[in-house]
Amino acid sequence: MNRKGFTLIELLIVVVIIGILAAIAIPKFANTKAKAYIASMKSDLRNLVTAEEAYFADSVKYSATTSCTTPPTAGRWLERDGHEQQPDHSAGDVRDLH
Repeated sequence: MNRKGFTLIELLIVVVIIGILAAIAIPKFANTKAKAYIASMKSDLRNLVTAEEAYFADSVKYSATTSCTTPPTAGRWLERDGHEQQPDHSAGDVRDLH
């Protein structure tokens, strides 16, 4: 007897195995966005510390402003002239969004 293809049982077993592997893998990647957000915050804090140290080296005092009433969205900030800026990660500088 020469049969070609798979039986329904064989296909169902493969689907169940794929489902089990997906059920194991999905929870591991579910909190990736939160981890990326925390890593971004840590990086921003390191940059703030570096900027404060550079300011202290120039003026022998730390900046007096420590509060932020309207925090910007992640990855974006407003310059003093009101133009929104976003970091250009490839070049290491910022580009104007207006």
